[in-house]
Amino acid sequence: MHKLLIAMLFMLTTVQVQSAQDGHDVLDHLQNTGFESPDLTAGDGKAVDPDHWFYFSSVEGPRSGVAIEKKRHGSQSLRFKASMETNSYRGYAQWFRAKPGIRYSFSVYVINGSTDPMPASAYGQISLEFQTAEGTEVQRVHGPVWSSTLPMNKWETFIVEGTAPEQAATGTAVITLFSKDSTGFGTFFVDDIEFTQTPSL
Repeated sequence: MHKLLIAMLFMLTTVQVQSAQDGHDVLDHLQNTGFESPDLTAGDGKAVDPDHWFYFSSVEGPRSGVAIEKKRHGSQSLRFKASMETNSYRGYAQWFRAKPGIRYSFSVYVINGSTDPMPASAYGQISLEFQTAEGTEVQRVHGPVWSSTLPMNKWETFIVEGTAPEQAATGTAVITLFSKDSTGFGTFFVDDIEFTQTPSL
């Protein structure tokens, strides 16, 4: 049952992510990897979406966004907050131009929320997804998950790697927070994304 639920959530994520492709630049690299734009210090301090990243969610409700509470470098990071809905998810993603045979590495630094730490019933995960020129997903690679054991005083790095298949024209770097039954509890912060590409051996 648990595996079926996760599979359904990933399928829903695909629909949400693919629907957001239109209107977003697709470059060879990721942009705004430190989440320094937009500059919250120039506004009212409320959470907003980071430039060049798009938001997706299975439910309505307050969105996550750029934050100043914690940062590894610079003055901002990206904050993720669990939904109150059971078996829900929300996250951010960015498209990139994929080349068949190229191996992509996508890594993030993550730290637990100090005042609203992650419970065991919620977890975060990164993934790489590859699509055809028509937008059909042809491959998805999942990275490791983080949950209640994520430190609150030290940034930890998580990495996922994947080689673009022959049909791939675009790829998506995805960060997701899954909430099984956390009733809205659980926050983590992401910063200093690294994205590299090398020819496959």
